Order: sequence, then C-alpha cells, then structure tokens
Amino acid sequence: MGITCLPIELETRILQLAPELRSANTHYLSLYNDTFRQRLFGEYGAAIGKVLVASHLEIRNYIKGFDCIRYHSRNAVARALGLVDGCEIAGVDDLFASQHIQDSWELIYYLIKYRKIFFHKKDFIIQQSDKYHFDDQQNAMSIVWSNSLKFSKMVYLGSSPGMYNLSIGLMLESPAYGLGTTKFSVEVYDDEEDSSKFHAHDFYTASIIDDLVQKNSFFVLNLGRFPVHQKVSHQHPTKVRLVMDETGLNVKAGLKFFYVDLKPPSIYLQDQYIFWELTTPAAQKSKLQYQDFVNVLEKQASMKINDSIDRIFENTYNTEFSILQPPEESRATSDSRSNHELQQITEHFCVYSKSNEISRKIKFVTVIGQRDFEESKDAIYSEKLELGDDRHILRWRTNWG
Repeated sequence: MGITCLPIELETRILQLAPELRSANTHYLSLYNDTFRQRLFGEYGAAIGKVLVASHLEIRNYIKGFDCIRYHSRNAVARALGLVDGCEIAGVDDLFASQHIQDSWELIYYLIKYRKIFFHKKDFIIQQSDKYHFDDQQNAMSIVWSNSLKFSKMVYLGSSPGMYNLSIGLMLESPAYGLGTTKFSVEVYDDEEDSSKFHAHDFYTASIIDDLVQKNSFFVLNLGRFPVHQKVSHQHPTKVRLVMDETGLNVKAGLKFFYVDLKPPSIYLQDQYIFWELTTPAAQKSKLQYQDFVNVLEKQASMKINDSIDRIFENTYNTEFSILQPPEESRATSDSRSNHELQQITEHFCVYSKSNEISRKIKFVTVIGQRDFEESKDAIYSEKLELGDDRHILRWRTNWG
C-alpha cells in the first residue's frame, strides 16, 4: 500500500511534519494547497468566504501576476481538480471551481493574514490649519506641514495566536522633519464583545531618523513586534487598532505615508534593524517610480479585501450580510488586462526579476553602538557599496528605546 492510500487525515498530518513532500506529486501538492484553505476559514470563520467573493476579481488578478514564476505548479493543481479559468463567481461555492482561487490558497492565505494596510483620507485626523495632499491614485498621504497629525484605523487579523511585525512604508521629501517624535501604537482587542478590553503596545523610532534616511527615497521603517493571544472564539478574527500620533509639539513636514505592513517575524529579520531603504544607483538618472516599490496588483487586492472585511465583520458577523459586488466600471478595469500584462506588473516589482529595468539597492540599517558612526554614515550614502555589501551597514550613535 502506497503512502497516498492512507486516510486523508494522516496524509495531512504527514504534510505538516514534512511539507517538502508537496513537490513529490500532484496529489500532495493539491493537498498541501488545500491545508491553507482550511487554515484561512478556520481563522476567519465562514464570513471570509463573503470577503473572497466580494474581492475575487482583484485576488485573481494578483494570483495571475505570479504565473510568471509559478504557472506550472499552479496549473498542475488546476488540471488535477478540473478547475475552470475565468468562471463567474456569484457565491462562495463558485470559489472552489475557479482557477486562480482554488489552486492558490497558500498565496491567498498570506495575502489576507499578513496584508498591507493602505490608507484612506478618512483615516487621518488633520486640523484645518494643516497643509497636506492625499494622492487618490497611490492612496498616499503627504504631510506638507502639520503640528497635530493623527492616524487611526481598525483592522481585523486572524484568530490564531502569534507574533506580528509592524512596519510602515514611507518617503521623506526635502526638507523633512518630525518623524522622530511620532508614537505608533497597536491596540489588540481580546474580547470582541467588550471594546474596553485591549492590550496596548507603543512603538517609537530613533529621534534623529530624519537625518539618517536619504531624501526622496522609499524606505520601510521597522517599528517592532506585538503578540496576538489565544481567543475564546476561534471563529472570530482579532480586532486591532493602528494609531499614529505626535508625542510633543514638534511640527511635521515632508512626510509621505504609503502603507502599514503587518508581517510575521522571520529569520531574515531577526536583527533589530531600524529601517531598510530602496534606492537606485547614482549612475541611473531615473527616479524610483511608484510601481517599483508597490506591487499595484497586491495593493488593489489588499484594499478590496480590507474594505470588504471592514464592512462584513463590523456588521457583528451577520450571516445575512449581502455580498458587495464591485461597480461595473471597476469590474471592466479589473478584467481588461491580459494575463501577460499582469505578469509583467509582478515581474517589474520583483527585486530579482531579470526584466526589471530598475537596479535596486536595498540597505538594511541596524543598531550596533556608538563607535565608527560617522564613517558608517558616510559609507551609507557613498556609491562604493556593492549589492553584496548592503547588510548591516548603519552604525547607530546611541542606544535607543
């Protein structure tokens, strides 16, 4: 009797212990893919199916973009399951017959569980005297001048316990100041029935962060980790409020916020780095474009998912909640791009893609002490650094915390 003749429960357990078996044959690849469907519905409950239906066009476009690197493995699962390409999705059951949904649960699981939070103008509380500009195309907030900036947004994470890493993607325009006096907070609500019960986690960055980051370059500011604890109900997601506020009376200027990122701590990020920076070499006169540091397909899918989750889960998990279909003009735009065009978008965004016209230099900035600060700071902005030398290159002047 072969291993594939075992009961499905035993095969699933074997895959948990040895996930590399997914590359053994199509059967195990399909079974491995389905474990992420079970995890997704297990953490968010049946209501997540409504979210998927409401955002299926954007999700499928996001998945199609990755066919440039995973077409054969995805197609093997699709053929084995007899899935239909481009089938109409009117209800939850239709999800399980569609290509780029039923064959891609791993991508969908991580897209939803560890998604980026892009901004809406309503998320910011700004006084009339403040000067700002909100970019509706990029969903980015540019602070020209403000002394009372505040951001607040409620998001829903999975119900399973674990650690999350909080970071924010932004750009400093010239002149820029005020980021170092900003407090970032995460309020984790343990009881969805009682909004007064939550654990607050506050994060601060280096006070001279404005002097360390190159102006007009994109960077991701690492703020720290926060836990999500075990909940009584496994079928309800965890409510989390993200807050950004000024800690003093300092003016903020030249700050452009793109997104908040919630990711699991990984081995690669064990060092307590302050930020990583994405720049182009000085030899290239072209500047970073928005599509160089934001996967627009991921952004469209994340925003649709976030809006759908907000509307569905804020209705007290109402099982009669109607599915929110995108307007006709949005549907036409989502379906107008060919698979090849979607793959090109993903290829351009991928750092190691050969078709990417922008040569990327990613700099990780870490805290290691006082010595050699000035030499290291000069080295950061020199053109002598090669791509292989970009890790651990910042020397921090004083301890912070």
